[in-house]
Amino acid sequence: MATKVSPERGAGWTSLLLSPAPALQFLLPAVVAILTSLPALPGEFVWDDKSLIVRDDFVHHAANIPAAFLRSFWAGTAVANLSYDYYRPLTTISYILTNAFAGPHALAHHEVNTIVYALTAGLLARVVCNLGAGSGVGLAAGVVFAAWPTHVENVSFISGRTDLLAGLFMLLAVTLSLRHRRDPSREWLVLTGLCLVTALAALSKEIGYLTPVGIALMEWTAPPRRGRWARILVTGLPVAAVAGVGFWVLRGRGWHESVPPLEMLTALVLDIRYLVVPWPNYIGTLRVGMTSPALPLAVLAWLALVGLGFRVLRGPGPRAAWTLGWMLLLPSCLLGVGTMRFVYMSSMVLIPVVTWRLSAAPWPGAVRAGIVAGATLAGAAQSAISSTLWLTERSVFEEVVRCSPLDGFRRDELAEVYQGLGLARAVPDSTRTRWLELSAEQTRFALAQMPNRPRPWFALARTSLELGSDLLALDCAQRGLGMVEDAGGRFTQARALTNLGLYGQADTAVVLSLAPREGKQDAERWALMGWIRFKRGAYSESIEALRRALILSPRHPVAAYNRALAFACAGRPDSAGAQYRTAMRHDADGSGAVAALSDIIEVGVESPPQGEACARAFLSAAGLPRGTEGALAPSALSRLRGVLPRAAAAWPPLGRLAGTTEPR
Repeated sequence: MATKVSPERGAGWTSLLLSPAPALQFLLPAVVAILTSLPALPGEFVWDDKSLIVRDDFVHHAANIPAAFLRSFWAGTAVANLSYDYYRPLTTISYILTNAFAGPHALAHHEVNTIVYALTAGLLARVVCNLGAGSGVGLAAGVVFAAWPTHVENVSFISGRTDLLAGLFMLLAVTLSLRHRRDPSREWLVLTGLCLVTALAALSKEIGYLTPVGIALMEWTAPPRRGRWARILVTGLPVAAVAGVGFWVLRGRGWHESVPPLEMLTALVLDIRYLVVPWPNYIGTLRVGMTSPALPLAVLAWLALVGLGFRVLRGPGPRAAWTLGWMLLLPSCLLGVGTMRFVYMSSMVLIPVVTWRLSAAPWPGAVRAGIVAGATLAGAAQSAISSTLWLTERSVFEEVVRCSPLDGFRRDELAEVYQGLGLARAVPDSTRTRWLELSAEQTRFALAQMPNRPRPWFALARTSLELGSDLLALDCAQRGLGMVEDAGGRFTQARALTNLGLYGQADTAVVLSLAPREGKQDAERWALMGWIRFKRGAYSESIEALRRALILSPRHPVAAYNRALAFACAGRPDSAGAQYRTAMRHDADGSGAVAALSDIIEVGVESPPQGEACARAFLSAAGLPRGTEGALAPSALSRLRGVLPRAAAAWPPLGRLAGTTEPR
């Protein structure tokens, strides 16, 4: 931007906006950025946040900061072993530091995103001014950038911090380069800072690798100044070093999917749409299966927009910036991914260029100031509304599915959200059933789009199991396992087989589910194995499997009661009584005891001697008959007494063993 626009002198707010003081020029965009981000602050961890922050134990320990430089971005998830991975240690370190200083709370992470965004908006205004566009143009570019609706995804989505950090450090690199051009004093200090912030940009996200390109374009279009090659060199070397270390850390993985040309064009269509028409605002979508024959027109549209800028703009500086802005869209195109997050860097270049060009229009100062104020208010209002979509994972995926109804991947993820809501504790049965039915519905939509993908089959199997459709659950699990061996799928298969009474097949399935390391750390799988072995009469093996479950989850109610049952059936009444007492101390409401009573009755009907041994140990531990000191809390004992008459009707010996059940 080589042409400087002289600010108009006037009175009141118009003069303030057209010729602001440097402090106002930085603070006003920063304040707008903060205000537009406020609605998202109460939001929870959503989508990739859970994989990168919540479930990744690595980021929960500050001592891991040095190791972050030798670790891939997705190392804590299964994604690293699939089709892509990245080297972004600085973003990982930001997660570690946030957890260290503020704890594992989503609010703190949202606050970090907001602060980085506010600093970026304020710094952008100053950079535009220092490039020669004028203080009024700088202020206008900063506030419009801060309110631009497509930035909602970068700011409100915690995982969007990669773009925020890369953008901030790239702007700092431009700032230091301009500082060195104006005043070569303290040359080594400034150049060292330039080298450092360039490295930080590259360590935040791969888009930071383009920092030397931006600096080189700026040097090419600006009047020559001493130290030009030094500035280019100190930005190029750290990027090359980071790229080399990243390649070594990732072992050459990176992104190695073959992206179809149609998918690349789809991404370009979406990027152009998000960048040019940000109202109404949509949450970005990934891998949208568009098949319109008009998609090749995306390339023509991209070329036409670049050509339009060359036609309208004058001077090599604005033209170079315009070209760079549109080039920044190409990485997402090459990945075949269209999402609003990917237009953030382009908007950082294009918004100032468009603002500078409009400032040269022969309009009164009040009109120009009013246009900027109106665009800012409209954008801020839309951003504030859209930010609320990121408050919960459910709202995120419901919006994504609404915008892209044919996206099977997002349907699958929405189904997982619904399933989680249905399996939450303290959910009424009617609400639980409704969420699980919605989950099954979304999974069926996903399978209609991608029937050869195993994950939806496993998801539908789990949902069907919870809804009581054991045969359907078994069929879905076996379909998924026919495509890929999966420990979670085997566990679902084992549960369905157990419910159907096919204990031999269930035993084989649960053993396979325990094979991987993560399977051995799952208390539920050991508990299921213990129950299967119990039903097969292998009481010693059942006791051992349930012991493993209780090591992983000491208060696991089902495992504790079932282990006591296995002790009793194995002829070890003392151990059974001790295990029952331990289980009852953790059974505050008596629900576990009531469920255990049903199992005892089942054993008693099939094998009366074993059933009586189980009942004696259980009733004695509970405090029945009257006069026996038990481990159940008074309220839990009262609940147990309430169901004993019905239980005794199902198995008469229970009444004789319990004696009197009237309250004392």
